[in-house]
Amino acid sequence: MWHVFGLYLVILPIAIGLQCYSGVVYFQGTSLGTKMETCKAGESCYNMSVSLTERNKLSKLGCSSFRCFFAKNRCILQEFMGKSVQLCCCDGDGCNTVNLSKIDKLKHTVKTVLDIFG
Repeated sequence: MWHVFGLYLVILPIAIGLQCYSGVVYFQGTSLGTKMETCKAGESCYNMSVSLTERNKLSKLGCSSFRCFFAKNRCILQEFMGKSVQLCCCDGDGCNTVNLSKIDKLKHTVKTVLDIFG
């Protein structure tokens, strides 16, 4: 019976779908239509950020399998058109918010895994 319950805990989040923030955030905290969206099967939450100036940062949030192919549950830094672009991908509900530090995102991911596997 416990095996069936454990399987249920694994399948339920997959059936419901991962919830991620989506939209664009322009710092100094200005939000341009961020909302929660349900990802498709196999997609992860992502947060792609680029610093435009010392005080201004632009972040794009959403669900993606393509963008997260090489950044599954981690952050990578790449140069694009002379700017450093950081891409972070994660698999916990709401884990791609721009307001969480990397430590808080890691805590959130660990909590999600523990919630699933008990």
